[in-house]
Amino acid sequence: MKGWILPLVVAGIVGAWWLPRAGTSNEEVILRQPPVSHHLRTGVPAEAETWQVVRVSDGDTIVARRGGQEERIRSACIDAPETDQPLGRESGQRLQQMIDQAGGQVQLLVTDTDRFGRLIAEIYAGDQFTQEVLVREGLAWSYRQYHYNCPSAALINQVEAEAKAARVGVFAGGHMEPWEWRRR
Repeated sequence: MKGWILPLVVAGIVGAWWLPRAGTSNEEVILRQPPVSHHLRTGVPAEAETWQVVRVSDGDTIVARRGGQEERIRSACIDAPETDQPLGRESGQRLQQMIDQAGGQVQLLVTDTDRFGRLIAEIYAGDQFTQEVLVREGLAWSYRQYHYNCPSAALINQVEAEAKAARVGVFAGGHMEPWEWRRR
């Protein structure tokens, strides 16, 4: 069953590499409509647990509480622009909007813990898979380096390819990936 994952990932990487990268202003990027995506993720996985969001740190990190336990949660599968990068604030605002629409609660499918002690999780706000929405709207990248702990890697890669083809958000050209930004 896992034999199809590697060819799919390779096809996504090669396709992304071939897409042209012309410069576009941030204003044009924000005004562009995201591509129409086929939602492959339907519903919240049964094993997901409900948490109350305390705050959104940025587009891919939240602080949430369950019972008496408060944790920093890092989104699996994606890397959003840093707050001081173009579209970084917008990414965090969009995540906050989805959480607000879900009454401040999220469902987490925890997949790992990172080197900083944060839980790595797929995050659902109501019926929305937040990572899928952020990538589809061009507010986050697929974070292939860490797909080993991402059950939805194939979906995220597909949605990213659609967003790149539509040249929406960070895929409009001229945007530095956050993992490169952090190295500066």
